[in-house]
Amino acid sequence: MSNWYELVDSSDYSLLQGDILFNVSVYFLDPDVTFTEDTKLEELELYIEERDVIVMTQSCDIQKALNPVDRKGNPLPPELNTQILLCPIGDLSQFKLDKAKSIRDNKVNTVYLINKFDDGSIYDYLVVDLSSYYTLPLGHIINFLKTSGSKRPRLYNPYREELSQKFALTFMRVGTDDSTKIKDDELDEGIKRAVAKAREELAQRQEEEPQGA
Repeated sequence: MSNWYELVDSSDYSLLQGDILFNVSVYFLDPDVTFTEDTKLEELELYIEERDVIVMTQSCDIQKALNPVDRKGNPLPPELNTQILLCPIGDLSQFKLDKAKSIRDNKVNTVYLINKFDDGSIYDYLVVDLSSYYTLPLGHIINFLKTSGSKRPRLYNPYREELSQKFALTFMRVGTDDSTKIKDDELDEGIKRAVAKAREELAQRQEEEPQGA
């Protein structure tokens, strides 16, 4: 059994970052809709599809929403409208061999590879797409857990933290103009100049040293 996961019982509704949920209903607004002054929100069309996802919202934020308290520490009703961030996951086998090897070697910045899991049925190697994401209300996900009836995989640390870190790095990356990069021949000339200067300074110091010292 993989040491990347633990299996969480279906009766456990304590959602955490790194929980993997299979066949969750996610919503999409019609991408071709045009908003005008006469557009009525209740008439907008939503598409519903089932997706495999992994929870990306920090566990502490989820727990605060599930167990809120007032200033005096008194419990409040759960904040079920809290939006939970989810990233889609898919099988590594969906990629061509060259791309799969790059993912395996951690050369693709926008994905995260999760080890395969075997609990009697088999979850193959999974790939988290960090460039796409959905949000769903916490209450929707809790209702899904109550009706799923099956155990769910939950990433152990440090893999959960590594996933979170790579998700952050995906959004932190900065695109720059390639012209700002030093070309190979320019870099080579710069190194040669630095070496020549260092040799010249060394020769000068040797000349200035007292003879017979």
